[in-house]
Amino acid sequence: MRRRMYVGGVISKHRSTFNLLVPGYDGCIRDFQVNDVMEELEGESARDVIPCARPTKGMYAHEGGFVVFDGLQKTVRNRYQGVDISLSFRPIVNEGTVLALVANSNPETARLTIGTKQEKVRSLMNFEQLSCSSDCLRLLPHS
Repeated sequence: MRRRMYVGGVISKHRSTFNLLVPGYDGCIRDFQVNDVMEELEGESARDVIPCARPTKGMYAHEGGFVVFDGLQKTVRNRYQGVDISLSFRPIVNEGTVLALVANSNPETARLTIGTKQEKVRSLMNFEQLSCSSDCLRLLPHS
């Protein structure tokens, strides 16, 4: 199954499909890694993003902006099979979508969204089609 990850928000045609009431992320995201590989947050797959204020590898997402990564591959480590994601972010608004992971084959029922609301990190998980159990999401301190 091919999956797609959106960082900073989702493409506008998917907002109603995902039933997202939370706006896109507005702030700086840096040190973004997937499976221990640093991902470039600026380029052809990005829309309405600019570099963060301090010169580092990162992006500043405006409302409606996002970056897309296609074809995420699972890794297996210590009997854990999944996609490891690591990032640092600094929001400038109280509410926004930081990341959305969806399956292209059925985005309505296979998704994970992580966002902020009132200075808290919130997640919405629907893994009916991703064959995922409660141990799919591991929140680890950023080193």
